[in-house]
Amino acid sequence: MPLLFIDGKDDEAFLQAFHPLNGAVIRRHKEINLRPGNMSRLHSMLASKFTRIVYLKDPEFTPPTLIKDQTTQPATFYWQLPCIESNLILHYFKNGMSVPGRLLRNAEAPTLQEQLDQYFKTGNYWTEYFAGVQEAVVRLKPTTSVLPNAFILALEELQKSHEHRDYVTIVRAIQGHTFVKEIAKGDTGDLINALKGSGLHPEVAALLGETTNKIKASLFPNDTFFFCVNNRRTSALGPA
Repeated sequence: MPLLFIDGKDDEAFLQAFHPLNGAVIRRHKEINLRPGNMSRLHSMLASKFTRIVYLKDPEFTPPTLIKDQTTQPATFYWQLPCIESNLILHYFKNGMSVPGRLLRNAEAPTLQEQLDQYFKTGNYWTEYFAGVQEAVVRLKPTTSVLPNAFILALEELQKSHEHRDYVTIVRAIQGHTFVKEIAKGDTGDLINALKGSGLHPEVAALLGETTNKIKASLFPNDTFFFCVNNRRTSALGPA
């Protein structure tokens, strides 16, 4: 029986809605205040109960060339986009729609272009991108100083018409949590619930599938899991 660590309740809701892993889910170690020095002891304890220990993490603004999955135990995998909100945002962008939020009564919903202009041209959101890249560089210590600048690439894409834009490139420069909360005035849980019935845009679903299928195929193709949130068992699930 494998154990999967993820960031929190929104990640669980996202997976359950769009690509159930039927895996063990628990908050990541930094969210339960475990110091790095305690991790080996934690893994030793869990290894006696679970066949696999896996982390599924947000890459945030780590340059794609520096993101490397770790398949040895404890294993680590990363989403294809900066965070789960990135997938939700990309769904609306690919459909030519603005990201919905909790609008005031009689307020007119902003267009997709208005939301993009607000994020990239009128705010200081670029500081979040460069701070994230700097954090990744300090942590990973790459051997090259030449790294792709996703923010500049996104600005270049915005010069194109909708049908010719690479929205994946644009989304890689957006802090998803910030965009949903401050630009769309929305809530991650609301967006997930709104899309449960219709599902994600096919290209977004394909990106999500790359991550979840890789985990299934590489680590636990025949196992049975249980879900655990905040260290508490919540539900038994069927085979993967």
